[in-house]
Amino acid sequence: MTGVQTCALPILENINSGTLSSFSSWGPTPDLRIKPEITAPGGSIYSTTEDQKYKNMSGTSMASPQVAGAAAIVKQYIKQNNIATNDAYGSSEFVKLLLMNTAVPLKEYDLVDDVPYFVRQQGSGVLNIENALKTKVVVRVRGTNDDNADGKLELREIHSKQFSARLTLENFGDAAKTYTISSEALYEPVEDGYRTQTSALIKSKQSQVRKKITVDAHSTLDRKSTRLNSSHVKLSR
Repeated sequence: MTGVQTCALPILENINSGTLSSFSSWGPTPDLRIKPEITAPGGSIYSTTEDQKYKNMSGTSMASPQVAGAAAIVKQYIKQNNIATNDAYGSSEFVKLLLMNTAVPLKEYDLVDDVPYFVRQQGSGVLNIENALKTKVVVRVRGTNDDNADGKLELREIHSKQFSARLTLENFGDAAKTYTISSEALYEPVEDGYRTQTSALIKSKQSQVRKKITVDAHSTLDRKSTRLNSSHVKLSR
């Protein structure tokens, strides 16, 4: 029997953890669709490389395997629990829906507010496989300029003073669930004629609205909401 020498690798804290990598690409697409759709760790990842070695690397090649692995786990979870997906494309779309619904929005910390990064930077947020395997409710949305009921609403170009969104919540669990619906609006400050590439909160009366809803077990619930276009929101300080 051949002996294998092992050694303990030191645990080093990543000083950039919890922030978006500066090299990470931004959306939207040229036709104003939301990309990226989800975020995963991909900066300064200590991973395997050729010749049975390890190396510190960054990029999509580090983040994509984490999303792919999570998708495989969620697909297995759906199959083992006989969850009806109710999707035209089968479980693949339901896997994506679960991952996007349960992602955690990443916030840019400062001295005043903890402000989320733009959707066009992080999509639905940071992948959270634990949340995806625990939730019993999914939500699909469709509305102005977007008839595709999935985990995101793509408004594209809006020419009116308001837009609408219809949320459909599906509870595939055995118990009723209650949620509070709220919203946050962001804008990009301009300084000396230049975009700052940082997000800031639009503070308005509309953003302070909170609504509670309850979805009964093994049922669906529709809720329609009409919101003002951010360019027509009256701001408050």
